[in-house]
Amino acid sequence: MQEVSPTPACLTLLVNFGIVTGRTPSRVEIEALWDAIRLDVSGAIISVEHRYEFRGSAAEVCLDQVRIEVPDETALRDELSRVAPRVLEAARCWVAECVESLQGAMTLSERLARQAVVSDA
Repeated sequence: MQEVSPTPACLTLLVNFGIVTGRTPSRVEIEALWDAIRLDVSGAIISVEHRYEFRGSAAEVCLDQVRIEVPDETALRDELSRVAPRVLEAARCWVAECVESLQGAMTLSERLARQAVVSDA
């Protein structure tokens, strides 16, 4: 195993992808996300995580999330107020496109639940 040295991020955005799509994003979708934000940042780390949270024996959370981290060296801190809203909006549009591209049959309740989450985000 290699030792990893984390790069400090000046911006971190978490997208709960699984709650709105019911699945893990594909590599093509992650590359589309990068294409959506690359005009605003010169570099980013995009991670797909299958996350588990435990709190005693009463609660458990399991979700598929996408983490977007913009390292300090790729975005100037004084530009952060300009970059952050644009990256957030790009991520929202990306998730909406992923939802629209879902294939296969969904029940009416699945479509309504996904639409409610995406519309309220």
